Amino acid sequence: SYFAYRLNWWTFTIRSYFAAKRIIRENDIDIVHHIRPAFLEKFSLCWRLPLPFVYGPVSLPMIHTLPPGTAMPGETNKVGPLEKLKNKLIDKLNFTIGKKLWHNMMETAASVPVSVPPTRDYLPKSCQSKSPIIPLGVDPKEFSPQEDETPSTDAPEIFYAGHLVAAKGVDYLMQAMEKVHKKIPNARLVFAGDGFEGPRLRAMAKDLQIERCVEFLGPVPFTEMPDLFRRCSIFCLPTLAEAFGLSLLQAMATGKPIVASAVGGIPYFVEDGKSGHLVPSCDADALADALIDLLSHPEKMKQMGQHNRRLIEQRYSWDPIIEQVETLY
Repeated sequence: SYFAYRLNWWTFTIRSYFAAKRIIRENDIDIVHHIRPAFLEKFSLCWRLPLPFVYGPVSLPMIHTLPPGTAMPGETNKVGPLEKLKNKLIDKLNFTIGKKLWHNMMETAASVPVSVPPTRDYLPKSCQSKSPIIPLGVDPKEFSPQEDETPSTDAPEIFYAGHLVAAKGVDYLMQAMEKVHKKIPNARLVFAGDGFEGPRLRAMAKDLQIERCVEFLGPVPFTEMPDLFRRCSIFCLPTLAEAFGLSLLQAMATGKPIVASAVGGIPYFVEDGKSGHLVPSCDADALADALIDLLSHPEKMKQMGQHNRRLIEQRYSWDPIIEQVETLY
């Protein structure tokens, strides 16, 4: 439940603080780094340790870009009155005491790296001078292109990987697929992942009469993901909000073009017209048009995929990012 989700964060935070104290006492430690790649205003108690403290790289907060009333990933809108009351109580606790502790942490931290520039706007003013840009990365050897980079035209595949929840815009992707199917009947849509919307999406595919061209893989082991990225023609992320979008980096590393929503941190590394197409969120027609355009132009898809691979090698492979972190230390 949402109540348990919030409460568990507090217990985890307290337990991790005492674990960190023990580790520092038993080892020769110089710097504490709390790896926190998303969700602002979730505090750590590590700032109370007697060592320099790094927190991040922090990404954009999803809650600020989600349409009102949309459930966050890991949450559902289908809750009863008692559950809603508990959620309000835990939110009040989290955003009063929790926010004060978060501000204390940010003030005390030696550095608060951010993954994209606009994240700085959500930090206290005192953090502006200690927030270098250090993005998330991907292993280009693990997520490598297939030998034949020419996209398949026999059964082109649109691939989505992530939670099947409202915040990820999966409804709009299913609606877009109905339009894609009419223009390109042999196109397929593959979902990797599971979530609250899974059963409803399966029913939706049947209602739209596209169930034969939609496949639900369910949860997929991480080791199998590179092959799924390689076999697709386009990676699509129609999300309504996104802190950064690590799955996009993985798809780009395998040399695939992108169709994604122009929200959150996505426009800061997915280049519209070069990496693929960025479209407004909550717009199934724009999403369908972008997918149809790419599927109708295999050479354009190939060029975009090659551009994405070069971009990953130059900016988002782990080697240059590790150098940035070492410089920070």
